[in-house]
Amino acid sequence: MSLATSFRLTIGEADKWRQQIVRFGDATDLAEALRRYPGALGDNDIALSNDLSVRLEACTRQIALENEDFSRSFLLRVIENRWAVDGLRREIISASPSLVRPTTSFEEPVKTIVEALQALRARVPARPSNTDFGDIRAFSALCLNIAPIRLLESALGELEATKALRDQLHFIQFEGREWLDLQHPGETSAGPAAPLIGLVLTAARAIGATLFDLPMSLQSLAQGCVDACRAAGQRLQSGDADEVAFAIATLRSLLVRDLPQVTVSLFELSRDLPLREFRALFTGMDQAIVAVVELGDTLRRRLMAQTLWQSADASIYSIEQAISNPTPRLLSDLTDHVLILRHFLRALLALTPQQRTFAAALQEALLSYDGQLADDAEIEALADVPAAWLQAIEELRNGVREKALEESQKLSRDLGQLLALRAPLQAVLQQIPDTCKLMLP
Repeated sequence: MSLATSFRLTIGEADKWRQQIVRFGDATDLAEALRRYPGALGDNDIALSNDLSVRLEACTRQIALENEDFSRSFLLRVIENRWAVDGLRREIISASPSLVRPTTSFEEPVKTIVEALQALRARVPARPSNTDFGDIRAFSALCLNIAPIRLLESALGELEATKALRDQLHFIQFEGREWLDLQHPGETSAGPAAPLIGLVLTAARAIGATLFDLPMSLQSLAQGCVDACRAAGQRLQSGDADEVAFAIATLRSLLVRDLPQVTVSLFELSRDLPLREFRALFTGMDQAIVAVVELGDTLRRRLMAQTLWQSADASIYSIEQAISNPTPRLLSDLTDHVLILRHFLRALLALTPQQRTFAAALQEALLSYDGQLADDAEIEALADVPAAWLQAIEELRNGVREKALEESQKLSRDLGQLLALRAPLQAVLQQIPDTCKLMLP
């Protein structure tokens, strides 16, 4: 079978990926990738070797014989297993910046999968029995794959609840940024806190409504978010300056501490969707198989990109904290953040080294300051931070957060398209009885 998926690697890129896998990975990453990639091979099908590079080469060579596209999907799944390792991420996006800029949406593959499910269901009676189960091949395909269908529907339910939690935290972050962004010297507050009160209480209700649909690993965190939002709302309503400041700090901690954890959970849930097992349902339906592989690869890449935006956002929070409580290392710390942001933003925004990133103004301000003074030890308070730095940080923060919001909303819409699979999966589960295997000849 020949696949036509959008994910491609040059020979040079694939070689670089293998080098970084050997450098940062281990045998468990290969085993996990073999379990998740869209083909049929398993760990026992690959020649054993204690040398990771030899075993990796054996995996990619054997899988390429099965299908060339599957070998790229396999490498993608090895990389995703170590995506939290900053050194690996930097090397991979340097070699393949287009990895985090997939052009394919979820709409077409989801549509193809839904149509394939509908076609199978149409060949089976609404209430099959041992004397009338319609087309034997369609009934057998649905019956023998009912377990992965049930697993996928359940996993999508948890993914939907996790998406809702993430959406609410982003809602607070972006709609409440006038209050939650740290103020610069001389700036006034955003005004009455009534709109922010409405935001956090709305978020508390929405998160609470999905609490028990979340994975168990997230339920405690989500309950903490509900409690924090309710408490912040009460403090904001008090009108007391200290109470309001405490509420703002509490909400900022949700965004700094909990939002990244939710993004990680979303990444892990999507990684573990049983798409490989689900693909077996469509044996002989090549377009549907292509759609399942395309959906899995695109989902991986979109969430890899989202974790980079999350890292960029974390750097903004770190910069805000650094200038609010300066130390003698302030110049050095800001320089480190600029280098990280510049690297990520060039990959995410498809910028050449000659094009300016949102961090360019801060980079220039730091270079100018560094040329004038031997060190930055005299910056002891926020009031001492040079005005050019504050202006550049404001430009950086606005640029990164506006683009991050745009990408977050796009991902949320695409995840909504993915979740459209739940209804047809539920229809299959309602149509095919649990005793279906007893009906098979």
